[in-house]
Amino acid sequence: MNQIILEIPVTDTYGNKTFLDGYSGINIFSNFIAESSDGKTATGFTAMKYYDGSYVQIEDFDNNKVKITASLQSIVNQYAVSMGGTINDYIGMYYDPETSLLSVYVSDMYDDGNGSAPRAYHSNLMVSLNMKVLITVFLKKAMFKNISIEINAAQMGNLLGI
Repeated sequence: MNQIILEIPVTDTYGNKTFLDGYSGINIFSNFIAESSDGKTATGFTAMKYYDGSYVQIEDFDNNKVKITASLQSIVNQYAVSMGGTINDYIGMYYDPETSLLSVYVSDMYDDGNGSAPRAYHSNLMVSLNMKVLITVFLKKAMFKNISIEINAAQMGNLLGI
């Protein structure tokens, strides 16, 4: 069993969108789990290994050697702001276990205003408010050969082309 944590980018402290409103998808298996070449995944992360030290291969998904689950607490917040009006935050997620495609819907997420240029993706006051997706990967006979990986918001921004 292994875990992947994906931090989803939000708007920066100036309100500029760092994540397009609407749906965006990414293939979990090929991007973060299976070996593409030389022990790396299609996006350059270290591929996961089985107990015997062999890398997870692309065909292993169809051969049911790997099972993946994804979780997110969907949030719909609406709160008043000091200058009038309201802020509506919408988050939704769907993981298709047949294709390994993770679809995320994000609208109007906002940094708490305490970010700095290098950390503009982060909500610095309450880390628990950063939008994250937890991916759990079950590898047949993998035991604990893998270390959990965390994909930060800047890396996810690059992967999603934003």
